[in-house]
Parts: sequence; structure tokens; C-alpha cells
Amino acid sequence: MVGVVSGIAVELHNVSLDLGDRPILDSVSLRIPPGTHGLLLGANGAGKTQLLKMCAGERWPRPDENAWRIYRDAKGRVLHLSDLLPRLTLVSGERQDKYYRYDWNFSVARVVASGVQGVERPLVALTVIEQARVRRVLDRLGLWRLRRRRFLTLSYGERRRVLLARALVSRPRLLLLDEAYNGLDRDSRAWFNRELTRLARTKLTILLTVHRLEDAPPMFRHVWVLQAGRLVYDGPRAKAPQQWLATQTVGADALAKLPTRLATKVINKTLIRLTRVDRRAHV
Repeated sequence: MVGVVSGIAVELHNVSLDLGDRPILDSVSLRIPPGTHGLLLGANGAGKTQLLKMCAGERWPRPDENAWRIYRDAKGRVLHLSDLLPRLTLVSGERQDKYYRYDWNFSVARVVASGVQGVERPLVALTVIEQARVRRVLDRLGLWRLRRRRFLTLSYGERRRVLLARALVSRPRLLLLDEAYNGLDRDSRAWFNRELTRLARTKLTILLTVHRLEDAPPMFRHVWVLQAGRLVYDGPRAKAPQQWLATQTVGADALAKLPTRLATKVINKTLIRLTRVDRRAHV
């Protein structure tokens, strides 16, 4: 597998996070063993994105002597965040939109190449060896024919594929995918599923946030569920409580205020039905 190495373990103990005056995560403790392929579920606003950013080293927990974040290799040795940062990769719609917001209309090849250097905008020329690594990843993900295309002229699904290539070319040890399926059409979803299935055959540690459990490939076997910033389930996918998974359809806070029987009726009610819809990419 191009650009893939052994994964690492992530341990969070009693971590809380505030953004401004707003609490986002509340005393979250979890351990992601090396080589785990797991799913993070929760309604919008549950704290999934910020938990991924915490794992990626982009957020710092609220100061507390009883809270910590630790990274370990497969042999249990502690790894320093400063050494790991270039190998902790986060792919998200937020980062994808950043290219549009700042008008970063680089070629596909340059966007992927920036992953080698661990920067968002390409700075210096790559070595011959680094150029070869970029080409292998572009080939592997079917992007070689698009290498000269400008990033902002691509379809939404193509942009997501390019950012995944950018992540993989960095040879990550932890791959974090935030709402990877959002905005993708049927063909792009099928491609992403195939690629995630291949990645799940490696020792790379992967954490994927989804709204629907059925979106993710079956090889993603561990589930964590967040509700209002708290971890409410940590265990096998096969045993994940259905009442927590159901909150992906309706906001968790709203459901929590409803009796169980009424909440079930709300979840199962069809609110919108679309037929014969064709989504066309905008250039």
C-alpha cells in the first residue's frame, strides 16, 4: 500500500475542551490501539470534529492535572507529539473548503506534494525521491490524469480524493477522516468505500466519523459514540446500542427530551423524500 506505515496508539484520559466560553468535550477518556480501524458517531454538535482535532494535536485539553493525551507505538513506547505532528493527518470538509475560501487554486500535483512537506501550501521544490512518492500516490488513487488540473476546477468528490492522496503521501501513522462521505455522490462514495477497505487491511490507525453506521465498510469494527461532548459508548460495532446510533437522524439533544416511545416514532418518520435526483458538479 503506497504511503502507509504502522499505526500508533492514541490515549486520552479525562480530557475536556472549551472553545471560548463554550464547553465542547467533557471528561472524555478513550484508547485507540495501534492499527485500529474505528468509527466515531454522534449528532451534529456532539463534539466529533473537535475530538478528531484533539487526536491530531490541533487542540489542547483544558488544563487539569488528571487529564492527559499520550501517543504510543506498537511496542508501547511513548512518542512525542512534536515528532508526530507531520504524521497525524486530518481530512475534512472544513479543510477542503479552506482552499476555496483562500483561493488556493494549485494544481492537483502541487496540492498532493504539499503533504510531503507537511504544509498547506507548497513551498519548495521536492527531491527526486519525493517526486516519485507523489507520482506513486497519484497513480494509486487514479489521479495521475488530473495532475495538472487546478484544484478548484474539480468536482467535490475529486477534491476529496486529492486531499486523501495528500494525506497518504505524508506516510501517516494516524489517519483521521471527518465526515468523509458528506457531499459525495454515489460513485464517489463507492470509490471511497473501496479505498477505505484497502486501507483497513493495513496496520494504519484510522478513525472515521460518520452519521450512518451503514456508510462505513464492515472492516471498521470498533465504535465510539459522543453525545453532547461526552463519550457514551466504547465498544464493538456489532454490539453498539441502537438508541445511540439512532441519534444520527435527529439531534441528540432534542431526542433526549422525548420519551423513548415518541423518540422512536420521530426517528422512523420520513421527513423528506427525493426521487430521480441528479447531482451535477459545479466548476
